[in-house]
Amino acid sequence: MNLFSYPVMTLFTILSLNSVAQSSTDTVVTNEAKPDFRAYEMLHLPDLKNVPLTGVIKIAVVDDGFRLTHRTLKNYWYKNVNEIPGNGIDDDKNGYIDDVCGWDVADNDPDVSIPFGREAFFYHGTEVAGTLVMVAERCFGTRASEFIKIIPVKVLGDKSQKPYFEHGYDGIAYAIRQNADIIVCAWSGGKYDPDKYNSLFEEAKRKGITILGSAGNFYSGHCDPPASLNSVYAIAAVDTSLHKTTSSNYGDKIDLSASGELIYAPYPLKDNTYSYNDGTSGAVSLVAGCVTVLKALNPKASPDQLMDALKNTAKPLDSLNLTYGGKLGAGLPDLNAAVNYLKTESGRDVYFDSRRSKGDICIDQSTTRSFWAISPFGGFHGFNFSIKGEWNISGSTIKFYSGDSLVSSYSPKSIPSTIFVKGNKVGVKYEGKKGAKPFYISYSSSPIDSTTLYCSDIKYFDNPEGEISDGSGPFDYANNCACKWQITVPEGKHIKIQFDEFDTQAKTDFVWLFEGTKTLKENTLAKFSGPSLPPIIISASNQVLIWFVTDSSITGKGWHLKYKATDEPQGVHPSN
Repeated sequence: MNLFSYPVMTLFTILSLNSVAQSSTDTVVTNEAKPDFRAYEMLHLPDLKNVPLTGVIKIAVVDDGFRLTHRTLKNYWYKNVNEIPGNGIDDDKNGYIDDVCGWDVADNDPDVSIPFGREAFFYHGTEVAGTLVMVAERCFGTRASEFIKIIPVKVLGDKSQKPYFEHGYDGIAYAIRQNADIIVCAWSGGKYDPDKYNSLFEEAKRKGITILGSAGNFYSGHCDPPASLNSVYAIAAVDTSLHKTTSSNYGDKIDLSASGELIYAPYPLKDNTYSYNDGTSGAVSLVAGCVTVLKALNPKASPDQLMDALKNTAKPLDSLNLTYGGKLGAGLPDLNAAVNYLKTESGRDVYFDSRRSKGDICIDQSTTRSFWAISPFGGFHGFNFSIKGEWNISGSTIKFYSGDSLVSSYSPKSIPSTIFVKGNKVGVKYEGKKGAKPFYISYSSSPIDSTTLYCSDIKYFDNPEGEISDGSGPFDYANNCACKWQITVPEGKHIKIQFDEFDTQAKTDFVWLFEGTKTLKENTLAKFSGPSLPPIIISASNQVLIWFVTDSSITGKGWHLKYKATDEPQGVHPSN
């Protein structure tokens, strides 16, 4: 779930949207004889029921609200034993009165439960928390509740009519102050103030807190905060056939991908109801479960060590997603392999996969190979390399190849902090002795972005009249683009928009029109696709945002429109 999400609308529909609480693809079930657990099975969850555990891992779920009594979750809530419930006193002096079981940041009170009768609106936090619990239980069994505790952080006010987490970052602040080990943010977007919040994420990094963020469901090649921040790990979504879900964001910031389809999870209507969740919120919940399991097994592991274990054992996805080569992270987690990866630092070279677009080359005394070919599927400008750990072995050399051609060669004293090697296929060669301690050559791809061939990001139009097109001219527009145009005319005027060319893949590639400056559901003026010329649209205000979104299959000739400031009232008129 994102701060802003969109329901599906029919072709050429003009409407004013109300808040939609539940994803249209969620199916609520009370009891199902054979639930579909494919989303979990795809992660290769190991049987760890007899593995000894010590200590307690705290996971903060920053979300809308929680059904504390749900049978899947009731034994997993973190209890602040330093706070006496109901006495109206901040017993532990942490700045929050009676925060025995989390905190409602939006309403500034200790009640994180769902407002009575609004379970269908405040469903998301229960699903997210429940998903990661179900991952843990499939590994550890019911004893998982002894070692894994969830701090519920509610960031949606009881009286809210829109599912926008305006208090999301303040919720993260509370989780950090509670010294959570893992923070799960299955949402993205909103107002991120660097001056206010950058120090917050720096504090989390100092404390060794792992923060996971949803890549977002905006069809975009970029992530929004918090997933876009350097200290946050970004998770994209694929379907059960391992293809990127249509709406999932993607890009070189993505660390991992997980299923964003058919994720069986608790639903808060009753204590025994479940649903099938989807989207990047479901994907990040699954990965959060994997990180939780690894942290329970390795309490002293740092965030990077936990994520490196998942990334360096992940199943590459690029061969099934050629358009998104290098843009879905290291791949799909294989938790069983990640558990084994963390057992010892020795012998990790066996997990290297030449098809993986980002990862580490491990060099230690057990390493038998001397050359590593990196050749993932997709188009790449090249690859970035850096050293992790201590490489100080005299007489040793690292050589970098583009194809079969030697590009550069370095000794420990001469190697720069980062190295870029051009090409779709590159190689790394190590010559010399190997040290007692392992070190790593970390790499990540720099993918070619064909989605920005004709348009990208956002363009601004401030003149009282003008023309806008998809930018492809005589050619078909590009696949997988997500471009915006912001029109602003003088105050007091409306905007008249008239298309004179229009050809997009019907019911798939859409031109959206939004009132104002944001892609909010309630701002939607219209959504068009297909070969027919759309009607004339007149806005209610002096600002309109145009959003063009395409998928990875068929393209069309594109579109062209003219706009101008007008005094005509808001309305829809037949095209000439």
